Amino acid sequence: MDTDYPAHPFQKPVNKNSASFYPLMRMSVLNHIILLSALLNINCYGSLPSGCMPKKGFQDTPLEKQLIYNGRIWHNLYIRVNGDPFFLSGDFLTGNVFFNGREFQNLKIKYDICNDEVILYVNPQTIITLNKEMIEEFTIEYQNRLHHVLNMGNDSASLLNGYVNVLYDGPTALFVKYIKKVDIQSLNRVNDEFYQQHRIYIRKDSAIVQVSGRRELFNLLGDRKTEIRSYIKRDRLNVIRKDPDSFVPVLQFYDSQNR
Repeated sequence: MDTDYPAHPFQKPVNKNSASFYPLMRMSVLNHIILLSALLNINCYGSLPSGCMPKKGFQDTPLEKQLIYNGRIWHNLYIRVNGDPFFLSGDFLTGNVFFNGREFQNLKIKYDICNDEVILYVNPQTIITLNKEMIEEFTIEYQNRLHHVLNMGNDSASLLNGYVNVLYDGPTALFVKYIKKVDIQSLNRVNDEFYQQHRIYIRKDSAIVQVSGRRELFNLLGDRKTEIRSYIKRDRLNVIRKDPDSFVPVLQFYDSQNR
């Protein structure tokens, strides 16, 4: 009997004289051809509108582009819900994605803050949800502002996980977790609509703490509380939870006092 014995101890030996061996081999080859054709079709059918321009040293070839086409086909699950599940806009926005150690620039993406996912436009017929485990961070540009989003991992025991916006990153840091949820209006789900909320986190001395408002911010920065109060009064700052950006000048001032 003409049999090949594999090196792997758990793999069954292959009998080349078996009637099923060559049809199986032909099917395996055919499957590889179909898969390769599908991958090549993504590039031949239409590339990203603004291109996919990684950092120098990383060539933008069709084969290299396949590295970021790692995910699953996106489907709109909220056709009957008023609004959209996305951050900033329901339109595709220009962004850069750091994916598996490489930066892909000028992509067309959406940040789904209902499901905590990044959606990538490939061509009019192909939109995919990117593999979250391979994304380190990404940026989105909207109305002349660049928004930086960091992947904090998937540890459910951690205070902060998934994607978070980085508003300030110095000796201290300010993170904001934006979330959209569906408000169910009736049993027939006709008038359901999205609403957005957010949570604020501050990193101080390597520890991350959730802050619900101005009082907790002052308590966290208690070693400079007097100076911070004087600074806010002098510059007439309005530090409120509804506007996470209003926390940034306070943290910048605090860090400047501790240099």
